[in-house]
Amino acid sequence: MKITSPVKYPWRQWQLSKRRQYIDRNCRIFILLFVLIHGTVSGTPGNASLLHEKTAFNYGSSSLSVQWLTEQRDCFEYFYAPKNSSPEATESRLANHEVSIGHALLPLGLVFEVAKYVGVGIASLGTVDEELSTSGQFLIGYRYRPRKHIMWGGDFAFEQYKTTYSRNGEYIAHTDSRYVTFAAAYTYAWIHRPVIQVYSGLGAGMIFLQHIYEGEDQRDPQSAMSIAFQLNLLGLKVGKRLYGFTELGFGYRGLGTIGLAYQF
Repeated sequence: MKITSPVKYPWRQWQLSKRRQYIDRNCRIFILLFVLIHGTVSGTPGNASLLHEKTAFNYGSSSLSVQWLTEQRDCFEYFYAPKNSSPEATESRLANHEVSIGHALLPLGLVFEVAKYVGVGIASLGTVDEELSTSGQFLIGYRYRPRKHIMWGGDFAFEQYKTTYSRNGEYIAHTDSRYVTFAAAYTYAWIHRPVIQVYSGLGAGMIFLQHIYEGEDQRDPQSAMSIAFQLNLLGLKVGKRLYGFTELGFGYRGLGTIGLAYQF
């Protein structure tokens, strides 16, 4: 009978290392006691060859030789492992869904607005005063976990910028720019521990821009859309069900992101 041991799963090696040492010690004690008992009964103490060649014991309905068990020691972990300890059972106990809220640091919309701000200042030779205000970028995300180290889902991002133009204290015009982003996202956790996760990710979607210019005697609304992307080089999550996270990357989520998330 062939028994599949959980040791075949690479990501469980660290978990089984201490258990293997425990099992090795108990196997040796078991074999030593069996040899002594068998030798006492048969009158041939310490006859290990007879033990290996002819002695067998039953575990449930399976008859396994002691020799086979000593040669295939990893299979002992099958008996010592607690119920539902397989990787599949472990993954089924993990939270499969995640919702998050976050705030981006230096998002793309802010980069565009600052570039426009500087451009107007240069073109007007400093004669036009500009005042830029923003609500910042807020993020809402959802992730689904099909595997322990893999998550995929989507992001929604919103940011708004208002700029007022004046000359010598007199109002000239103002603009209102809004950026709305919808994107699909993929995340891979390089390190997945109960409290700490280290990961990287990708995202791609569309960004929609609504720009309104209002002057003294005119109003000019415009709209546009473009491809949005995100490359997260490194992310860190700390916590269990409710946790904080921070990310370093480039794209629609900015150069950096901080936020909170909840798994269920």
